[in-house]
Amino acid sequence: MHQATTNAVGPFDERLDAWFAGDSDAIASSHLLWRDLREAAPIYVYGSMTVVSPYDMVKDIVYDDEHLSNDHSRRGSRADAAFARLTTDEQREAFRRVMQFESHFMNRNDGDEHRRLRGAAAAAMTPRRIQQVMSAIDEHADASLALLPDEPVVDFKLFSTELPLRIICDLIGVPEEDRSKIRDWATALSGNRHGTDPDALVPAYHAWLEFRAYVEVLVERYRGSVEGSDQLVTLLMAAHGADRLTPDEVVSLFVMMLQGGHETTSNLLSIGLYELLQVPDQWPALVDDPSLIPNAVEEMLRVVSPAQTASRRCVAPVEIGGVEIEPEDTVLALLGAANRDPSMFPDPDRFDVRRPEAKRHIALGFGPHFCLGASLARAETTIALRKLTERFPKLQLATTDVRFQGPWQLRRLVELPLETGL
Repeated sequence: MHQATTNAVGPFDERLDAWFAGDSDAIASSHLLWRDLREAAPIYVYGSMTVVSPYDMVKDIVYDDEHLSNDHSRRGSRADAAFARLTTDEQREAFRRVMQFESHFMNRNDGDEHRRLRGAAAAAMTPRRIQQVMSAIDEHADASLALLPDEPVVDFKLFSTELPLRIICDLIGVPEEDRSKIRDWATALSGNRHGTDPDALVPAYHAWLEFRAYVEVLVERYRGSVEGSDQLVTLLMAAHGADRLTPDEVVSLFVMMLQGGHETTSNLLSIGLYELLQVPDQWPALVDDPSLIPNAVEEMLRVVSPAQTASRRCVAPVEIGGVEIEPEDTVLALLGAANRDPSMFPDPDRFDVRRPEAKRHIALGFGPHFCLGASLARAETTIALRKLTERFPKLQLATTDVRFQGPWQLRRLVELPLETGL
């Protein structure tokens, strides 16, 4: 039976402090922290939360909606601790407003409310609309590749950022001239991870105000013109009726789709390429045998874990690995650690496009909160790899000295310089 490490200041606190602060080195080496936590403290009490790293426990946490709630932004031990650190009235008001806004996210709700919001999104993402977008992925990939300069060393972060942005904006129906500002709003909102960074709160709040005003204009523009429209805001209204989906809920769905469809997929592509190209035989294997690409996508999802964690608030006493978790305690399940658990994935830190158990990862969630855009993310990553192997068969890292940055839950590469071999 596992025992929780409950020191007032535990042996991993300093490393977790650096990771939560978005320290570049800590973000880059997070897999080493996950390994050490799994081996020495699989259930670790860190300040106001309980951090869990083994695969089987993380999977149980993600699936358990009886004892653990997704409503953790406004309530619970971590939210209380984050609020207590705020020093100004402006920060405290921003915290309340932003956390209230994030409470409309699908993945911050449970039971009937979660099913209602997820149903609205699923009804708006009709098979016809998804097929339209997926049929255009090839075109978007070519257009994104065309932006790369004709040079021997190229920063492929440009490609990994541009392709998902084009695809998700196509799905949502965002006018091209509005895409940059919507991306900026979503970035500001994603920079505020559960109110833990006071400096990110106020920018996130102002981004929310501007984003909400923008969507309210869209709602008015398309109100009454539901039939035959492919605009997502119109489809959302049609799915549940204008009186059932509030402006804040529409905005929250936009933000979630932009974050899930743009930022996480961009990080999956860039970090995934970086991890893959560090193993010399992996890229030639894909070039020689493109049938390996779908499994390589699953291995990317496992190794990268674009969303590093899943947070829950305890609502009924529950035992996790022999440790009692009390109501209002925050539990942080480390998806990134679970996806590198050697009990499930032998030699877990090695990227292997032929890994037979790659699909067992839980990078896209599990159970009722399984990622709604999973098929789209897999499709665009598959096509991106196919295009890149065809165009750059000798692709390799220009350097392994790359910089990572936070936020901690959505780590990203600053740049990805690659030698094209052309």
